[in-house]
Amino acid sequence: MSQTYSVDWNGTSFLVSGGGLFNSSFPTLSLYENNYYVFNNNSTGEFRFSIGEDNNTRYSGLDVWNNGSYSSDEYLLYSPELNSSRILYYFNTKYNASVGQINISLHDSQFFHPQVNVTSLKFGQSVAINDWNQTIIGSPGETISHDGAIHVFNKEVNGSYSYLEEIIPPVLGQNGQFGHALEVENQFLFVSSPDSSTSSGLVDVFTRESNGSYGFTESLNTFANNLDSFGWDISASGNYLAVSSLQSINNGGGKISIFENNGTNWGNVTVLRADDNQSNDEFGYSLNLSGSRLLVGAPKADANGTDSGAAYIFEQNASGWNQTAKLSPSGLSAGDEFGYSVSLANNLAFVGARQKDGNRTNAGAVYIFHLNGLNWEQVSIIYPPQDQSNQFFSSELKVNSDILAVSSPSQGEGYVHLYRVENNGSHISLISSLSLDEANSTDQGFLSIALKNGTAIVGIPGDSTFADVGGGALAFHNDAWQLKVLPELAPIIDHNASRNHTVAEDSGIYQYDFNGSHPFDANLIWSLSLHPDGNASFDLNSTTGMFSYTPDGNFSGIHEFRATLSNENYFDVVDFNVTITPVQDAPIFITTSLPSGMEGDDYNQTISVFDADGDNLSLSYNSVLVGLNVSGFNIAGVPDGGSANGQAYQDYNVTLSINDGNVSVQGIFDIRILKRNNPPQIWVNGDSNLSVLPDIILSEDFNETTWYASLPLLDYNDSDGHLVDLNVSVYPTYGNLTWDINATDLNRSISYTPLVPHFNGTDSFTMILRDIEGEGNKSTVLTFNLVVSPVNDPPVISSVPSSTVVNEGDMFHYPLVLLDPDLSDVGSTEVLNVTVENLPASGWLEYNSTTQILSGTPSWS
Repeated sequence: MSQTYSVDWNGTSFLVSGGGLFNSSFPTLSLYENNYYVFNNNSTGEFRFSIGEDNNTRYSGLDVWNNGSYSSDEYLLYSPELNSSRILYYFNTKYNASVGQINISLHDSQFFHPQVNVTSLKFGQSVAINDWNQTIIGSPGETISHDGAIHVFNKEVNGSYSYLEEIIPPVLGQNGQFGHALEVENQFLFVSSPDSSTSSGLVDVFTRESNGSYGFTESLNTFANNLDSFGWDISASGNYLAVSSLQSINNGGGKISIFENNGTNWGNVTVLRADDNQSNDEFGYSLNLSGSRLLVGAPKADANGTDSGAAYIFEQNASGWNQTAKLSPSGLSAGDEFGYSVSLANNLAFVGARQKDGNRTNAGAVYIFHLNGLNWEQVSIIYPPQDQSNQFFSSELKVNSDILAVSSPSQGEGYVHLYRVENNGSHISLISSLSLDEANSTDQGFLSIALKNGTAIVGIPGDSTFADVGGGALAFHNDAWQLKVLPELAPIIDHNASRNHTVAEDSGIYQYDFNGSHPFDANLIWSLSLHPDGNASFDLNSTTGMFSYTPDGNFSGIHEFRATLSNENYFDVVDFNVTITPVQDAPIFITTSLPSGMEGDDYNQTISVFDADGDNLSLSYNSVLVGLNVSGFNIAGVPDGGSANGQAYQDYNVTLSINDGNVSVQGIFDIRILKRNNPPQIWVNGDSNLSVLPDIILSEDFNETTWYASLPLLDYNDSDGHLVDLNVSVYPTYGNLTWDINATDLNRSISYTPLVPHFNGTDSFTMILRDIEGEGNKSTVLTFNLVVSPVNDPPVISSVPSSTVVNEGDMFHYPLVLLDPDLSDVGSTEVLNVTVENLPASGWLEYNSTTQILSGTPSWS
């Protein structure tokens, strides 16, 4: 159904490869309706491949997609249809002096006629195509030496047909219309003779041999009564065969016989009748078996008027074959003959009403039903493409995959119309109309149809080209007449998409709309497969292809991107870049405020600035600074005494300027100069200049009195009369501190206590004295260094015996636990020795110096 060509412009012509061609210069291409032809433009350079009705204007029909495809990365898709121009040209729009021609054909065809032309032969009354692409044609009127025959044709590799064999009835002289109906299933060929044996009828079974011929296997003739017309129509599927008995001669209602193959022969398993079976309904005039479902037409049923017709559906389940539905649309009227032809395909049922009124009287129609759960619902009705009365549209219909073939035997010399059926029967499109103009029919009441994988065989039993109603058959072929398979193609991004985009620095959001498409798939996804890692925010809308880009502030340069448009399996890409052009930026102050200064104190503050362009900057000031100056990017100096004007503070406005050589930017800052504030003082023995005390020497196990006695004379004050606060700046490592600046005795304002008993070694801590009034508070610190010398402590026995009374014969056990604080002193060399005295003379109590356990058991005997 699809063919791919490669086209390459060589400077003067397109070289075409594909479909048996290789680098052919402007060859004439023969294409067929409803197939897909992909032309990949692989030319180097900006050359467009176009199709037109002349060498200058691109063809604008809906059957061509992306006409004028660009070279190197695009393709053109052409799918000619029923109404397409028959001759087109392909060319390069820039160099169109030479062109290539495209011829559009409906199909290939071949006309069959019988080997011997005899009046009323009815060659083509029935047709079939088997799994080996053999065409089998019935001629039930053949009576020279027998009553009917089957003709088998082989299809050759080149598509032509050759005659293989003639099959005659196993028993001659029956005048049974052998070949009135035929069916093929796997290796079996079923041929009916409904007039055999006083119109009781029979079906003969043949089996295909390895050489392609068919050999007789058995006759199914024991299931019919006189005048039943057993074998009027037959249909097989898998191991089941359905055979209708029309019973129109004996005024019966009609019946269906179901046969099953048991591996050896075909045995009758059941007989089916309509639930409302009536005489002369012609139940079984047409039937179709598909899997476990059987559709039966009864065109003479009177459900909606005389001969309005009906159709019945039977399903096989565990209990057997049962009628599950009756199809009889309400719009039928007398004489419509609904059920004249029937066919099944999956959950679709097709029923022909060959005399249904449409735009013309008795023009005919096809009804389509869909099984929706448990119910069959009518989803479509097809009327003939041409308005003509009595054309018997739907006298015969066949379905293969998604192709429906419908006959109109009385339209002109006869037509078979091919439709594609999609969306569960709700979408029907006419794709081909097969004209039988080659025939010369004198009886146009019926056409038979066989349909299989791109081939349609039309039997024309009324053709009189060589003999009156001698019959004939036309074989048509087009690869498109099979299950629709779309070519797998990539989407295409619009060739005109801009590859280079320019935005100005700091210009805000930039947007560009990328466009792309696909001939079939609307579910396309846009994405960015290449993008920068930073310096911008960006997005490509996955549905619309809208690209949005915002560079980071003050960024300039080039960002590269790759946009990808994809469907499930294929994609197209376009590389593009965004150039951000620089704009001269003014420098800016990062520092936004200045800290306060104080009369007489050093002041130093760095002014932070930034220039996005990286220009060299300079800082200057435009107003008097009280004792302060600008040096580089620092304001430094000592505010003059009296700058606070005798107040607690004085605020000044300072105007600073930064310049990048092109632009100067001013910033106005407030700076507060505080009145002079002297730090508070800690007096040590009348001296306020100490920050570290001489070492305080203490002995291990010192007490509070010893601590206070070791301290110098302390005092705290502030020359400015501010309130002060005493606190800890650095805590001691091995001790606890308490402090109270309001202690009655200031020498008791600070107290140090070791964390553990018997502490010795060094420790230190720092106290801080702050003034806590006004602004610009100051402080003074004083560090205390302690040296605690060790003292020899006596060892102690810390354990106590569990009992001091022991009975004779009982064990006394007393572990001694010894403690000596000096053992943990740094550099200690002490060793503990235990001496036990006054042990009982009897020796029952002993001391173990290794385990330090006193134990024994008293005994007086």
